[in-house]
Amino acid sequence: MDLSKIPAMNMLQNKMKYDSTRQKVLSENIANVDTPGYTRKDIKKPSFKGMVKTNMLKLETTDSMHISGTDESSAFTPYTTKDKVELDMEALELTKNSTDFEQSSITYKKLLNLMKLAVGNK
Repeated sequence: MDLSKIPAMNMLQNKMKYDSTRQKVLSENIANVDTPGYTRKDIKKPSFKGMVKTNMLKLETTDSMHISGTDESSAFTPYTTKDKVELDMEALELTKNSTDFEQSSITYKKLLNLMKLAVGNK
């Protein structure tokens, strides 16, 4: 069974992809804190409205005339800000991002266990 066809699972997968990509960008910011001329990078946080607009949520297609959604998780592209890297701020953002990922992961596992319980597979 393709779990990405279940909207809640798909949203959680995309959230974890976002968090993973952002963790990498924040880590690069910390690694380059002393690099002359380096400016902070970040990734735009997706909004629910934006996910619907860009079809990040896969649409259920029950008819050949329906429009199928696409996975836009690759749209998590870093952009350069004009801000200087501040180590304390980056460390705080890194911690918050890590916590967000962990919460999404826990929710994903709970949903998976709930589905297993529903089909009788303990």
